[in-house]
Amino acid sequence: MQAVRGMTATLRMQGPDGKTETLDVKIPPGVREGGRVRVRGKGEPGRGGAGDLYMLIHIRPRQYFRREGNDVYVDVPIAIHEAALGATIDIPTLDGMTRVKVPPGSAGGRKLRLRGKGIAPAGSETRGDQYVVLRVVPPEKLSDRGRELLEQFAEVESYDPRKGAPWR
Repeated sequence: MQAVRGMTATLRMQGPDGKTETLDVKIPPGVREGGRVRVRGKGEPGRGGAGDLYMLIHIRPRQYFRREGNDVYVDVPIAIHEAALGATIDIPTLDGMTRVKVPPGSAGGRKLRLRGKGIAPAGSETRGDQYVVLRVVPPEKLSDRGRELLEQFAEVESYDPRKGAPWR
């Protein structure tokens, strides 16, 4: 989140004279993994005075968000009935929790796009998008009644999800 919103990093460095100096360095919002931040005049001394110090940025990944360019992806588990019937679910965004509608008949892997909920690159206010990737998760154990209902469903709504697959 610090990379997304920007921050001030406090560095302690020892100069060539042996003195320790504390620097507050502004990390711009939207910085990317491997990005560099230049601190003017805080590098090694050279002919024209002190050179520049470059900080190489390493970003710890967030537990559930992943970044692709300025877009953010989050995998969200949904139940079989939510995928089939549709639902309104709570999901995390960079700005906090929000509610999204899962359309009826959503397959696992479907991506729901949240415009402007991604990352604004450094120097811009235009944000990328967030994609909610639906992951249909069946129950680990079924009750006898649940099994009975699913068997009835299979009889009433028989369909072949592999119909039209390229290997057929």
